[in-house]
Amino acid sequence: QHLYVASGQTVPAATDLFDIASQKPVWIRVPVYSGQLAGIDPQMAALVTPLGAGEDSAAIRAERVKGPPLSETVSATSDLYYRSDNDNMSLRIGERVRAMLPLRVETESLAVPVSAVIRDIRGGTWIYIRISQLEFSRRRVEISRFAGGFAVVSRGVDEGEEVVTVAAAELYGTEFGGGK
Repeated sequence: QHLYVASGQTVPAATDLFDIASQKPVWIRVPVYSGQLAGIDPQMAALVTPLGAGEDSAAIRAERVKGPPLSETVSATSDLYYRSDNDNMSLRIGERVRAMLPLRVETESLAVPVSAVIRDIRGGTWIYIRISQLEFSRRRVEISRFAGGFAVVSRGVDEGEEVVTVAAAELYGTEFGGGK
């Protein structure tokens, strides 16, 4: 909501005095890299969470709606629009959110718990594989996305390998002589 004049101020005819916007429902604008638009399923709902929400916070369901066909040339994105009833008023106008968009094709992927993934100072992602009873090997992995407490691994681990899911940070600290 915006108020454009002060109380008692004289204004010419046809001047906007204020805007009123409803927060029920809200539309969510999601800029998507144009090269990935074809992979997004337009019939499925998106899952939206406020940026500050934790991993265990419930996602808000938002249905796809038609909006203005806007694109940004510098970032090579096109905007998609989703609508949420916002019954519990958990979303605010202008708020930034995280949106998980549904993909057209389901593929089988290997996933590991997020607790198994270690990030180094340069942003590299690693996991530890159990070699024997007391021997572990650090391995670089490529993570394609995070979903529901899991990291979907696109490269670096094979099916059947035993991945360290508890105390991976401690192994990393032991290997390099530091703490977590």
